[in-house]
Amino acid sequence: MNNVQLLRVMGILLDNAIEAPLVGDLPEIYCAILDYPDAVELAVANPVSVTNPPKINQFMQAGYTTKGQNHGLGLSTVNEIINQTANAAIQIVLKRGRLYMTVILTKEVDDHDAG
Repeated sequence: MNNVQLLRVMGILLDNAIEAPLVGDLPEIYCAILDYPDAVELAVANPVSVTNPPKINQFMQAGYTTKGQNHGLGLSTVNEIINQTANAAIQIVLKRGRLYMTVILTKEVDDHDAG
């Protein structure tokens, strides 16, 4: 994944979190970059309705939206970029009233480091 694609993916995830309906007493958005020895994780989380949660099994389909007309291409674009990138994956989790979207980029193993 090149820099432009990475910025596009993160921009879409942040934009979706910002435009999500406000729910709960603390409608905060969380964003984290975690650097592990074998991977980098880029995570975005926002509150969602517990009584009417989003349909995460439909998120990556072109045209799916909770925002109304002329929306619904962002996450399908993210999915396309992730699928074109050999070392990339996306994890989508609903937990405790929050939607977590995490892009996982595995690092290439350097043969000199492998003892």
